[in-house]
Amino acid sequence: MRSAVNVVLDFLSELFDSGLSYSALNLARSALSSFMCLNDGTSVGSHPLVARFLRGVFNLRPPQAKYKEIWEVRPVFNYLRKLSPVKFISLKQLTLKLCMLIALLSAQRTQTLHLLTIDSMVFTKKDVQFRISEFVKQSRPGHVGTLVELQAYPADRRLCVVTVLKAYLERTKGLRGNEKKLFISFVKPHESVSKDTIA
Repeated sequence: MRSAVNVVLDFLSELFDSGLSYSALNLARSALSSFMCLNDGTSVGSHPLVARFLRGVFNLRPPQAKYKEIWEVRPVFNYLRKLSPVKFISLKQLTLKLCMLIALLSAQRTQTLHLLTIDSMVFTKKDVQFRISEFVKQSRPGHVGTLVELQAYPADRRLCVVTVLKAYLERTKGLRGNEKKLFISFVKPHESVSKDTIA
């Protein structure tokens, strides 16, 4: 009769032969480890043969970066500087400027930007903070809640997210009614926008 570790290695080999990546095989190994022990009492993931197999997979098919290209942010900031002073630009331009500044400065996903609310917003002398209590993609057990902190930039008020945010809140105050989400549509009926719209 074949040992349990041989069955596991055959299973992982089939996954490898089907073209799956190292991270997919490592995920399968982790899943097996969570509910299965081998005959000698060790978990699947800690068995020396399984660990050696995964090292081989890593060498043959190393993980690839999700994003292979980067883009220069300077042209974006140069363009955002031109959208000034904020009291004279359109609501559409103001909304897009604020959204881009928050995205760049917080490095948050669109899901998180979508969850920003004016109720969770706190201004201090140096920044503005949003406390998000809902689950986001990076939430994990025991660490629910995300703090998005945006520092003021007094060196150039044209790029200061706090200045732009205050202007946006003032401009949308009469449009939002009872809407608590930060980003609302710049066209009627001025309801909260979806994640896809923010993206």
